[in-house]
Formats: sequence, structure tokens, C-alpha cells
Amino acid sequence: MRTIPSFDQFLAFIKSFEGKCLLITHEQADLDAIGSLIGFTSFIRKLNPSLEIIIPEPQISILSQKLLQTVRFNFHEWNEHKPRPTAIFLLDTNVYDESRYPEYDQVIIIDHHVPNPSYSNLLFDYQLEDFNSTTEIITCFYYHANFSLDNEIAKSLLAGIIFDSRRFVFSDEDLFDCVRYLLENCPDCYREVISLTTKNREYSEKIACIKAAQRSKRIMLGKYIILFSHVSSYEASAARSLIFLGADLAIVVALREDSTRISMRATPDFVSQTGLSLGGSIIPLLIDKFGGIGGGHDGAAGFNTIKLSLKDVSDYLIQIIKKKLSY
Repeated sequence: MRTIPSFDQFLAFIKSFEGKCLLITHEQADLDAIGSLIGFTSFIRKLNPSLEIIIPEPQISILSQKLLQTVRFNFHEWNEHKPRPTAIFLLDTNVYDESRYPEYDQVIIIDHHVPNPSYSNLLFDYQLEDFNSTTEIITCFYYHANFSLDNEIAKSLLAGIIFDSRRFVFSDEDLFDCVRYLLENCPDCYREVISLTTKNREYSEKIACIKAAQRSKRIMLGKYIILFSHVSSYEASAARSLIFLGADLAIVVALREDSTRISMRATPDFVSQTGLSLGGSIIPLLIDKFGGIGGGHDGAAGFNTIKLSLKDVSDYLIQIIKKKLSY
């Protein structure tokens, strides 16, 4: 089981904290994000039962909706007319909309994506890229604090771990130590969790993936196949589909009425052979160029900003990828 830096200080901070704390995650919250919210909320309450926790409800993925139907968990909106929280916890994300949530003096990030270098004065910095998921980090919190887990918490954390590891495609010995620990607390939850991590795609999602394939523009950089496409929704699913079709790198832009969303996926071989990190190398350049927010891993990343033209986005992305790969 992986260690957690400054863990005793972290426990002491939560135990002694007074006032309100705000817990947020990313939009289109997947099983890792929702599992982390559920697990960490219970963890805080074990340490500080009287602490008031504010949890605004994000947009939630279909799989996460299925999980929430099986566990007891309530979101708690923040009434802006009441005193605002004094600390903010970012779970499974390392960016937040400062126009919606004013700047906080006490910011804690618990995340496993490529670290965000723009935060220089975090109270606790748990941007732990060695972990396979944020739910794995939360599981280690329980283990090192020697806390018990009930079935709902164990199930939520296991769902996030299975989902973000792509059913253990990305795994190591420490990850399986976490899974073993969760199953010791909830021996019967594996079968139920596996059903939560799969779904039959909706008709509209299937159509989006087909349209992405039909509209895709192929770019050859040496031996690498890059597919660039656009849809109106389901951009992440469409990007994954293009990888299944044979792309080494897939970029799908979703053009919406008032925003632009970009989802990128790359194969492990592409990442290891080129050294290109989508979350670490491409997303910061998009933020510098267009504003907005984004983040991700080496092989998977997302970006959201104001409405842009498809040509501006595609020209810039192709330009920076060619430069990064020396073409």
C-alpha cells in the first residue's frame, strides 16, 4: 500500500478544522470522481462529525448515476447568502472555476492527474501522479488511518478504482493491495461493482461515435496515425472509439452553443515512444492560448473553454503536436 506524505498533519488539520469546507470535483463526474466524493465525505465525518460539508452537485456521468442509485449520499448546495466555506477540497481534479468559487486561502488538492503547476501555496498538495485513481488515494487514507469501511463506502471506492484503471489495464502491486483491502471489508461487492462499471451505450452515444468516425481527418506523422474529429456531445466516448479503430492519438472536439470541449486519447505505445503527455504537454498550451480549464493523464485529457471555431482549434492542435513530435 502506497504511503501518503504528511498524513498525520493532514488528519490533525481535519480533526481541528472549524467552519465549513467545500468539496468539489470535475463536471461529467465519472465513477472515480463520485466514488472519491462519497469515500472522502465519510472519511471526514469519522474524523470531525460536526464539520459542515458543502458538496455542490456536478454534472454526473451515466455510470455514476447508477452508483448513486445504490448508495446513500446527498449533495449539499452552498447558499451564497450564508457564510462561505473557508477551505476547499478538490477531488479528482486540480482546477476549479474561480468565477463560481471565489479564491480560497486554504486549498487542498487530492488528485492523481498530471500536477497543476499554477498552484504554489496549497495547504496540502496530494497531486499524486503515481496513483492510478483518486479513489485509490482515498482508500489509502482509510488504510493508514486504520478506519473501517462499510459496504457502501467500499463499493464506491472499488467502483472508482476499477473504472479509472480500465479494469486493471493500468495497475501495479500497490493497486491490488488496495483492492484486497476493500474486498476484505466488503467480500461480496466485486460482482455488483463490475456491473456498475459497464453499460450499453445509448443510441445518441452510438450515433456520436459513428459521426466522429465519418468526420475524422487523418494525419500521418511518421508511423503514427492521428485522427481529428468533431461532434456535438459524447466527445470522450468518441475519442475512445477512434482509438479502437486504430488511431495512435485521437482528438475530438465538441462544439456546443456556448462552449467548446476537447477530449484526447492516446495509446500507451504512443505515449511511451514519443514522450508526449496529453495532460502535461498539450493541456497547458491550450489553456495559455484559449483560457478555460483542463487536465488529465499522459494518455487521456480533457479541456473546456468558451465557444471557439473548429478551424482555430484544429489548426492550433495540429501545429503544437507536430512541433512536439518534431515534424
